[in-house]
Amino acid sequence: MKKELLNYLVCPKCKKQLKIETIDKSEGNEIIEGTLKCDCGCKYPIILGLPRMFYNTVEGVHKSSNAFSRQWNIYDYKDEKEETWMSFSEEKRLKRVMTAFNIKPEDLKGKVILDAGCGNGRLSFSLSKLGCEVVAMDISSGVEHASRIYKNDKLHYVKGDLMELPLKSESFDYVWCSGVLHHTPSTKKSFDNLVPVVKKNGILYIWVYGWHPNKRPLFCTVKWGLGKIMKNSPNFFKDLVCFFCMAGIFHQVLKGKHRINPTLIRQRRRIFNDSIVPYSHHQSPSEVKNWFKEHSFKNIEMPIEDFKVLCGYGIRGIRK
Repeated sequence: MKKELLNYLVCPKCKKQLKIETIDKSEGNEIIEGTLKCDCGCKYPIILGLPRMFYNTVEGVHKSSNAFSRQWNIYDYKDEKEETWMSFSEEKRLKRVMTAFNIKPEDLKGKVILDAGCGNGRLSFSLSKLGCEVVAMDISSGVEHASRIYKNDKLHYVKGDLMELPLKSESFDYVWCSGVLHHTPSTKKSFDNLVPVVKKNGILYIWVYGWHPNKRPLFCTVKWGLGKIMKNSPNFFKDLVCFFCMAGIFHQVLKGKHRINPTLIRQRRRIFNDSIVPYSHHQSPSEVKNWFKEHSFKNIEMPIEDFKVLCGYGIRGIRK
């Protein structure tokens, strides 16, 4: 952890500024082991260079953390280092970010971005190379792997909970939260928690599960039904069902659409696991747009639609 991260961190309990209580181990400008302390009495450990910002995490969030940790443990940080998620290359994912915020890469220079739910950290790292400062937060072990592998002076990692956000108000020019809010106990509460950290005239973009009214694709119905049935099953049974669900890969291979390889298998396993986590809510676009309106955002738009492929969509707004 770099000391500069304190410019963005607050106590998740009382939202007050944090101080460094102890530094037990450091390397250059990085605190490897130590403790952060708040005047309210709460303390937060820094372990392996990563601040662990948990105050009142509920049981369901712990289950979600374990599920996504399992998902990111499947990811191969060596062989898949050029990819972010869903087989997206670094170039394609950055293009989605630019589309989402309606900006060009040069517009990010000197700005501060929050990647809320950074997963394997690959996108956060890619963004930090564009001249902006990035705070990458996640609740899973993915952020632990990322903090060891993807490093530079502009990139900060935090292990934290969107339901108890440990970030300072009005700190970020851009907030990116893609495919995350619907996996928390309350999509709406997590959204409400993100709003205050956006600067005035800053942009908030979220991508969530959902579909047009009365137009839910059949495979989405199957996906949600399977998720409800499987989410509390033992891991070995989930792996067994995953194996059978992946049979479709071989059909695509025979049609020449894919080449079978370990990376493809791991990707499909992660996609399957994304469907059987403890929380997997869905909201209509009109509902989410109303959330933005409740907080007086302006220029509310839907720049990305993935209804047919991923059963989801992205919405952005500018905070007044």
